Amino acid sequence: MKRSIPFRPTLLALVLATNFPVAHAAVPKDMLVIGKAADPQTLDPAVTIDNNDWTVTYPSYQRLVQYKTDGDKGSTDVEG
Repeated sequence: MKRSIPFRPTLLALVLATNFPVAHAAVPKDMLVIGKAADPQTLDPAVTIDNNDWTVTYPSYQRLVQYKTDGDKGSTDVEG
């Protein structure tokens, strides 16, 4: 029975840590929020070569243009 006593505080801490509610910030629907471990070097999509930068520039700039489609075939022609 004495063996389980040190285990109880660890188990209690684990249960309490996993049951705390997560706080979410109120963000407008038209705002893109990206959480990163490090700041990007650049936000210029023509210069971006790093995966850290690409994870920000790709979702930001990819939707600025829309490509024409012919049925199920894609093309490199830009609409608009």
